[in-house]
Amino acid sequence: MNKSKVAVALVVVLGATWIGGAWYTGKTAESEYRRQIEYVNQKMAVSTGAEGVAVKIDNVKFERGLFSSDFSYDILIKPAKEGEESWTLPFEGKLHHGPLPLDRLSKLNVSPVMFSATTQIVKNDTTKTWFEATGGKNPAVGSTVMNYSQRMSGDFAIAGGKLNYQGVDMSWTDAAVVYDTDKNGDGRYDYKIGNIKAFFNEESLQTFIDPEDASVLKTMDLEITDLKGGHEVQPTALQKIFIGESKVIIGNMKYAYTYKDETPPIAVEFKNTAFDYNAAQNGDFLNYALKNKSESISLNQKPLGELQFDIQLNHLSAKVMNDLAAMGANDPQVNQAAGLELLKNQPHLQISPLKLTTPNGKIEAGLNIELANADFAQALQGKILSLFKQLNVQFSADKSALENTLAVFAELSGISKEEAAQFAKEEMDALIQEGVQQQLIVSGDKDIGSTLLLENGELKFNGNVIPEEHIGMFLMGLMMQ
Repeated sequence: MNKSKVAVALVVVLGATWIGGAWYTGKTAESEYRRQIEYVNQKMAVSTGAEGVAVKIDNVKFERGLFSSDFSYDILIKPAKEGEESWTLPFEGKLHHGPLPLDRLSKLNVSPVMFSATTQIVKNDTTKTWFEATGGKNPAVGSTVMNYSQRMSGDFAIAGGKLNYQGVDMSWTDAAVVYDTDKNGDGRYDYKIGNIKAFFNEESLQTFIDPEDASVLKTMDLEITDLKGGHEVQPTALQKIFIGESKVIIGNMKYAYTYKDETPPIAVEFKNTAFDYNAAQNGDFLNYALKNKSESISLNQKPLGELQFDIQLNHLSAKVMNDLAAMGANDPQVNQAAGLELLKNQPHLQISPLKLTTPNGKIEAGLNIELANADFAQALQGKILSLFKQLNVQFSADKSALENTLAVFAELSGISKEEAAQFAKEEMDALIQEGVQQQLIVSGDKDIGSTLLLENGELKFNGNVIPEEHIGMFLMGLMMQ
């Protein structure tokens, strides 16, 4: 056989292999596609049932070809309340069969994969407003690749636009989500958006916010700039419990309010804010940690300082947390029973620190409470300290920092800077004098503080031992203060 015949034979074999591979992966991709639709519907039925809304993928179609297939589906969003508007979001796409999908070959990408897919939202009566908001550009498009290890990677993009919806003026820049997950969607997600703005007039406030707030507000203006986030999500054996970490960084957040009465406008601004959340499982228990930090907070452009708020909540029964999430948090009896069950497992709460660092000093608080048991019957007999393994509550503040912070808040009422400074000084002197007289604080030359500490079986408040028979009355009085 001459070389030309060998070459022809090789091309035929390769072509047959490619076609056979495309047919096989197309068949496999259709099976996987339908499995994922069913899996997602099962997950959404569990996760959205208690949230007052039902979400479902419906009207699924898949037309398989040799080298590619067309698919479409609808996402149905139905509120639980009768009379509220339901939404139908239609999507369509094309799935290119492996091992060498044509869309990847056209970009000279020859790495074999099971399939690659593109999807986009379709214009209908529900989504046409979204298309108008983006100037005709498709509002939502995505791409996905599944490799032969059944890992999925891809991206989802939302086009920027402007929209007025029921009196709310909104605008946003392009947003993107990039992911790398297993076939069930568990894995890594990263996202970013440059800017989001929303302005609520008096009419729209009646629709979208709490009625109590809407009764006093005239307008509300929100803006978020340079938001970036990442989530690493992993499932557990419990349907409602996920573990992993989440990090979000926001360059700037601003909230501005005007009021119906003569209350002066208020603008609160947070710069360079970071949220760091972690959820971990240790045996039958869950541990949560949340770290928050804003490099700068200002009220009406007057600096308050840097805020840090770190909290840990450990040793929570995973089963109870799962049951509580599944039943929802709107039933007081359910909440009470779940709360008592959580307390039986000796949870541990720490807030360290809650700290405002101002140009004039620091204002700081901390909390460390760990239960030893939940024998409330014994506690009611006067043995309250038996409930606690650790109990420590602390507060401290530089006087100049506290006085300056009071002055900033006083200026919000519309008085001058000089009047606010005088008011803050007088208020500080009165508070310190009253606190010292009632032994609620300890006052030094430049700072004040207060400490409640369980030490060697005794509860001490500012160093003074509190007799156990007086603790109940003391704690009640402290809460009332």
